[in-house]
Amino acid sequence: MSQSQFQLDLRPAPVDGKHLVADLNEPQQAAVLATEGPVLVLAGAGSGKTRALTRKIAYLVLSCGYEPWEILAVTFTNKAAAEMRERAAHLLGDRAKDLWLGTFHSIGVRLLRRHGELVGVKPRFVIYDQSDQQVMINRCFEKANLDAKAYSPKAFGAYVEQQKRECRGPGHPELPAGDFLERVFADLYGLYEGEMRAAGAVDFSDLIYLPWRIAAENPTIRIEWQSRFRYILVDEFQDTNRAQYQLLHQMLGPDRRICVVGDDDQSIYRWRGADVQNILGFAEDFEGATVIRLEQNYRSSKNILDVAGDVIAQNRTRHGKRLWTDQARGEPVKLYTAQSDRDEAEYV
Repeated sequence: MSQSQFQLDLRPAPVDGKHLVADLNEPQQAAVLATEGPVLVLAGAGSGKTRALTRKIAYLVLSCGYEPWEILAVTFTNKAAAEMRERAAHLLGDRAKDLWLGTFHSIGVRLLRRHGELVGVKPRFVIYDQSDQQVMINRCFEKANLDAKAYSPKAFGAYVEQQKRECRGPGHPELPAGDFLERVFADLYGLYEGEMRAAGAVDFSDLIYLPWRIAAENPTIRIEWQSRFRYILVDEFQDTNRAQYQLLHQMLGPDRRICVVGDDDQSIYRWRGADVQNILGFAEDFEGATVIRLEQNYRSSKNILDVAGDVIAQNRTRHGKRLWTDQARGEPVKLYTAQSDRDEAEYV
């Protein structure tokens, strides 16, 4: 018997997962138990999505035979990742430490440490924050003999971030070049990237863009990642941008085992690149996807839910859902028109 076969035999035997869903409502149970093919969970505010998501992770490990390191679970904030990991540890014990669980950017760091040299990034790269990045941009302006008053360094930083969100590197045929400033920035983009690589540095956007490049340009690595991550879960999916969505596509294997959880009604980050079309078009991008709605709210009174539902229903492009609760009707909702921001703050 080979070592790999021996290790496989040591996997804990699958257990009945009924105890993991016994205290969940029916849609939450459906979200946990749907483990084949693409799954879209439309989870309204206060509907217990984090509970369902962590129970699903435990179900995959304890009942479906997945090893923790075969599961990639991604969210958007360090706080959310810490909460998810804490809940997973409660269910899985020490095995939870082996989950690939974190923010998009923390996962990107791990992938870059392993394979960054394929895109010219040193293994011991440093991550520049906005202040460090601005120093580098100013240096590039000096090298290019550009007047910082005429060509805003801050605007160039925003330009770089936008291009990487769209998976466009220097020389990309779809780089904006409609006016003189865009053409100047397109030329400067190449200089900036060269200086960053020479400094052994990456910026924050690189943590998504460069892993995407690695997978897109290296089929062997792409297949390796797809084989490793047998199941992918994504929280707050409505907040994903194009680069994050494309990275997920590169990491997803042919069996399409992915579960995304989100709420298009809570998509408020378009200003930082979030693309609500990712969640609106998921069922079209993944034909045959299972769609589950978590509509029971455990947080708000009926009056609040009724008013909020009437307001958001004016959006005709959203996924249809209506939050409800078995809690009391509560106090009537009051409308207050503030005269200023100070007035509003004092009222709140």
